[in-house]
Amino acid sequence: MNPEMQPLLESQPLTIDSVPHKEQATSQSKNGSGRGKKNSSKLTLAKKAKYQANRKDSPLSRLGVTKDQLLVAPQITPFIKEVGKRFAFTAMRFSSEPMVVAFLEKYDSISKRDRERLSMEAIGLGANLDLRHLLGEIVVAITEYSVTSVKIIARAAHPKVIKSRVKFAQQQEGYRDRDALDTMLGALPVSKGISIFNKIVTGQSDEQMPSDKPEAFDDDLDVVFPDVSKMQERVQPMRQKVLEAGK
Repeated sequence: MNPEMQPLLESQPLTIDSVPHKEQATSQSKNGSGRGKKNSSKLTLAKKAKYQANRKDSPLSRLGVTKDQLLVAPQITPFIKEVGKRFAFTAMRFSSEPMVVAFLEKYDSISKRDRERLSMEAIGLGANLDLRHLLGEIVVAITEYSVTSVKIIARAAHPKVIKSRVKFAQQQEGYRDRDALDTMLGALPVSKGISIFNKIVTGQSDEQMPSDKPEAFDDDLDVVFPDVSKMQERVQPMRQKVLEAGK
């Protein structure tokens, strides 16, 4: 290097323009990332504070139910789990009972996220319902839905069953099928069946029993799955006689 140029170079001040662009970009990126981390940290703290505030407003509080109320409430969820929550709710949707309708209205008004975190007891209390009474109405709804399902299945499969029965009735060993078909068509009388139940429960023989004609049913399935309220009416006189005999 020319000795005359060396003092001139040393005397030039160091400016931003004299710094390589690569170094400038590196320095700016470092400063920018630092500010970004600070902003990100602030956002995280804000989110945590908001989460803590929302946590106090829990699904139970939004429902107007306290933990103490839920602690002493009758548990109906274990019974519902026996048949499955989905099946129970399907049956409840077919019910027109006011208590079941009130429960479903409250259930539908709750957000999906809260539904997943709330028990049936909490929702029932939020709707101001008697949980024991609610469970009874749910049982009735499941019973009615099951009976209807059985009737539909049986009626839908009945033509195939009759076709199969006729096929076996035409064979030599198919006497039971022949008797069943003849009974259905009225060619054979209907047997009275065993009446030991009447003798044990009421203490009366067949001759002493009222000779009124039996109640007519729409079909055999109504006999197998009678209405619950009607069964209570029939059993009550028998139960009263048993209690009087035990005194």
